[in-house]
Amino acid sequence: MDWDPEAIQALEQAPRFVRALAHRRVEKIVATEGRTRVTLADVEAARKKMAPAAGKPGSASSLDEKQIRELEKRVEELQNQPALQTRYYSIRVCGAAAGCPRARVDIASLVESLQQILDRSGLGRHLEERIRGPILTHSKFRLALSGCPNACSQPQIVDFGVVGRARTERGQGECTGCEVCVRTCSERCIRLIGGEPQIDCEVCINCGDCAEVCPASALTITETGYSVLVGGRLGRHPRLAKTLLEFVSAEGVEQALAASLDFYMSQAEGPEKFSALIERKGLDSIRSKR
Repeated sequence: MDWDPEAIQALEQAPRFVRALAHRRVEKIVATEGRTRVTLADVEAARKKMAPAAGKPGSASSLDEKQIRELEKRVEELQNQPALQTRYYSIRVCGAAAGCPRARVDIASLVESLQQILDRSGLGRHLEERIRGPILTHSKFRLALSGCPNACSQPQIVDFGVVGRARTERGQGECTGCEVCVRTCSERCIRLIGGEPQIDCEVCINCGDCAEVCPASALTITETGYSVLVGGRLGRHPRLAKTLLEFVSAEGVEQALAASLDFYMSQAEGPEKFSALIERKGLDSIRSKR
């Protein structure tokens, strides 16, 4: 099938791990219409169809059963892309990469920048030198990115996990006392005191749900960011990842990955895994690399 130059350029703007899937979907749509040439309009139309539920980041709109199944299908298709499953590392993504309306942050572009760091790091050479025999799944460096605190991609059990956060504060609107925010908060950290919403910051996990449902803009999302978790694993001796950084920018995540890889490749003994190295040396050893 032929592609207009503008259509090719638009496709290349997508993160590399979604391009193969997008290419197939665009051509399928065009072929269904009995045409043999892809235009820029076709690419734009396919982009909307691939993420029909996606509004602005942080939208709390609900999905019906059909939309949920379609979202799950898109995530599964993305997850199977070769760019996310290489010989030396694997990356898991959640629905935020496929149009989930609960997403608080953009993980698609972050995935691409983290891949570049992994590819430049020398990780492959490190693993080839340290591991005798084939590099099996449990020996790969594993990442997982989640667009909200629901953490559907399970960042707690991988070497390097990223979780999107949304900080909520008092907005400009006048509270009506409807208590929708109170009922919505799964952490039960909001109370109305003197007609004003009060957030218990010690309990709040920065999911942003309360701000998204407030009909009066009495609560608002003022900032989004990422938490970084490191050292999780399953296998013989399961271990939950520990929090390395709280509420950092995308650049902070990139710096944390670069520091983690440097720490791993310079300090690991033999085929020692990243999680075991953290247990032996501690999180401050990574922080000192940043």
